[in-house]
Amino acid sequence: MSFTLNEMNAKLDEPILSGLKVANLECGSPLMGCSEGTREDILKDVDEWSTNFDAPNILWVKGQPGVGKSAIATDVAKHFLSLKRLGSDFFFQRQASEVMTPNALWRMVAYNLSLRYPTIRSRLVSTLKSGDVSPTTPNIDLLFRHLIHEPLIQSSDIPDGRLPIIVIDALDECGGLDGPQSKHRRNLVRTFKSWSQLPGKFKLIVTSRDESDIKELFSKTDHYRIDILVEKSSVDIQKFLVEQLREIAARFTQLSPDWPEPQTVKRLSDMSGGLFIWANTVIEFIRCGSPEPRLRRVLAGIEGSGDLNTLYETVLRISFGKSSTEDIDNVLRVVGTTILARSPLTLQSIARLHSLENSTVEYICMGLQSVMEYEDGLRFRHQSFVDFLIDPDKCPSKFLIKRGDLEPTMCGPTPPNHRQQLEKVPIVIWTFFDL
Repeated sequence: MSFTLNEMNAKLDEPILSGLKVANLECGSPLMGCSEGTREDILKDVDEWSTNFDAPNILWVKGQPGVGKSAIATDVAKHFLSLKRLGSDFFFQRQASEVMTPNALWRMVAYNLSLRYPTIRSRLVSTLKSGDVSPTTPNIDLLFRHLIHEPLIQSSDIPDGRLPIIVIDALDECGGLDGPQSKHRRNLVRTFKSWSQLPGKFKLIVTSRDESDIKELFSKTDHYRIDILVEKSSVDIQKFLVEQLREIAARFTQLSPDWPEPQTVKRLSDMSGGLFIWANTVIEFIRCGSPEPRLRRVLAGIEGSGDLNTLYETVLRISFGKSSTEDIDNVLRVVGTTILARSPLTLQSIARLHSLENSTVEYICMGLQSVMEYEDGLRFRHQSFVDFLIDPDKCPSKFLIKRGDLEPTMCGPTPPNHRQQLEKVPIVIWTFFDL
C-alpha cells in the first residue's frame, strides 16, 4: 500500500489535531433531506450565491418553525460535499445544548477543515504546537481567531472550485431552553460578526428562526438572505404527500396504489399551511396505525391551515386521552426527561431512572411515534413539539410540562448496577413535582 505525501503528513499530524475533536459529539444532520423534486428553487439560489465571491459571505436561510429549514440544510451540505466544497457542517439540537456549544462548533469546523485542506491543516498544527490557544478555552473570540480566521486568511492556494463552505443549521437551538439569554448564544453571535470580515470567497450558511437576537445580529451584519415562505411551499408539500402516502398504500393489499384520491391530497396540502413539519407529522401519524381511519381523524379533527398545536393535541388525545392519572404522570415523566436530557437516552435507561417497566416506556413511545423516534435513543422529530409541550397557552394542562415544577436531581437513588451505565451518559435528569 502506498501513500501520497499529503496522506503521510495527515497521519503524522493526527495526534495533534485530534485534540480539536469533541468526544461523543454527533453534530451531523439527523434528517434524510428534502424529497426528490422539491425545494429546487431554493437550492438553485444557494448554489448561485456560493459562486459569487462579490456577494456577502454569510447566507441566512430564515423561516418559521416547521417550514423545512433543516431538511434544506441537509441537502445543501450533501450538495457541497459532492462538489468537494463542504468545509464542515454542524446541526444544533436544543436537547444537546450542553455539549453543542460555540467551542464545540468551531473546534469541529477547524478539525474538518484540516481533513480536507492541507494548507489549513498545516496552519492549525503550527498553532496548536505553539500553544497560542487551547482548544478548551472558554474565550470563543480567541478560539475563532486562531482556529478559523487566521488559518483561512493564510490559505491562499485553495482553488476557487474547492473553496470551503460551512453549513450551520438551527442557530436558534444553540443555548437550549434559555435561547437568546444563553451565554453560549451571545458568544456565537459575536463570531458570526467576525466571519463577515473574512474575504467573500469563504462562505458560511446559517439557518434559523427569526428570533430577536438573531434578527438583531443580521440587521448589523452584511449578509445574503433567503426567506422560506410558507405560501410558496404548497406544491412541494403536495409532492411530498403523494410520495409518502403511496409508500403507505403499498404496504396494504386492500388499498389502491394511488390512495387517497387527488382531492384529498390537495386538501391535506392546503391544511398544512405551507409547513412541512405539519405534513410530516400527519404522515407519521397515519403510518403508525390503520391508514384510512387515521386519515379520516386528521381530516375531521383539525381546523385551520398549518395548525400544529391542534395537530399535536390530536396526537396526544388519540394516544393517551383515556389514560389513567398514573399513566399520564408516566407520560409526563418520559416526555420531560426526553426534553431535558443532554443527549438521547435509551428506552431502558429512562425506565430505570423512573423505576418503570420497560414495556410502560415502550407503550408511551409507541403512542408518540408520529412525533418521536426511539429506536436508538428517545428524541423528538421537531423542536416545535417541545415548544408546544412547555407553552401553557398552547398545550392542554393535562399534558403540559411545567418548567417551574422541575428540580435538578438524579431522580432518587441510583441502583448500584445502573450507576456505571449512567456515568457514561452526559445528562442532567430532572424530577417532576405536582404533575
